[in-house]
Amino acid sequence: MKTTDNKPFNIDKVEDQLPINGKLPVSKVFPHDIPTVDTMIEDFPDDKRNEEKKTQDTALEPVYFRTFRSRPLLNKQDELELAKQIDESSQNIRTVLAQAIQAISSLGDGPELHEALHSLTEIRELSGLSAPALNEAKERLSGLSNALPGRGLKSRMIGKRLQELQRKLAENRAQLEQAKEELVQRNLRLVVDIAKRFTGRGLAFLDLIQEGNIGLMRAAERFQYRKGFKFSTYATWWIRQGILRAVADQSRTIRVPVHTTEAWQRMIKVSHRLAQKLGREPSHEEIALALATNPERVHQTMQAFLEPISFDQPNGDGETFLEDCLPYDNAPAPAANVQEEQMMSQLKRLLGFLPPREEQVIRLRFGIDNGKSRTLEEVGKLLNVTRERIRQIEVLALKKLREPTTRAQLAAMC
Repeated sequence: MKTTDNKPFNIDKVEDQLPINGKLPVSKVFPHDIPTVDTMIEDFPDDKRNEEKKTQDTALEPVYFRTFRSRPLLNKQDELELAKQIDESSQNIRTVLAQAIQAISSLGDGPELHEALHSLTEIRELSGLSAPALNEAKERLSGLSNALPGRGLKSRMIGKRLQELQRKLAENRAQLEQAKEELVQRNLRLVVDIAKRFTGRGLAFLDLIQEGNIGLMRAAERFQYRKGFKFSTYATWWIRQGILRAVADQSRTIRVPVHTTEAWQRMIKVSHRLAQKLGREPSHEEIALALATNPERVHQTMQAFLEPISFDQPNGDGETFLEDCLPYDNAPAPAANVQEEQMMSQLKRLLGFLPPREEQVIRLRFGIDNGKSRTLEEVGKLLNVTRERIRQIEVLALKKLREPTTRAQLAAMC
């Protein structure tokens, strides 16, 4: 692959440039109309749509590559012109938003106006003006300009002003998106070149390209040519970041947070370096010392990346499975089960000496059937009698159960 100045492109020598002006909110991601897997499927013959995904991906790769293969790479001058156009259009849009904020502020105070001011201010301060953010700005201006004409002379004048600003916003936005689109389309080969280095990590090649394309779009939004870097140098960091995060989020059945994945990768590198130096596998304490962290953190991070084992995995004999050999700590002891069964059997015999109504009251009051005891009032509502009557029945039933003759009969039955 060639760079814009016709020198060989070596991704290993590309310097990772940190993001400018902080992180871009996820809700403000800039969606370009670059070719996607979905659009490729739509353009594919109907008789191929029902094939397996793997076959589809294999067939779609050359289709996707043909979409940008015919486009030449940008030279240095073309890249600079596009970057200037993006910067100029972005500055014009921010100026329009500032004028809109000033006009809205003169209308006074109110929940709707306050919300619009807050939203437009946030959009104006974004480091990259994305399509969703500009759509929101357009809706805010359109809603206010349509609502103001019937509210007096000043409101009508400001409404016309907002309509004019809305027109300027649309003009500058068209120029901005045209320049971004061209810059992204001409650098799609860079995404493919970087994505090749991450194959075999759990994501299909086209999925890696799509994630890299999102990173390329973000780079196009934030690129500042005045800092003197080439766009490919700056975009490389965003492309790799998008692919790495996608691999961390989507390649594993059990998702591990991205920051944990990055920490694990650092630990693996340190572990390999220490193993070469010591001639053996380093301990968690040695890894923690090299990373200036605590051994417990190293242990927890390493545990997060252990491969899970299926409960259905057969043992050596092939007749039993792993789940058959695992203890169940919450299971009651056999002796406790026998004792509980005997107690319930004796309790059933004891309650058998009572009339059905008294037995029912005792069962409800003490929760013998379901373990949930009830109040006198609750039992009374269930049996359609008063609370006092339930109390009397309970006292009478307990008195019968305490009689010596009842105990003697129960002992004879046991």
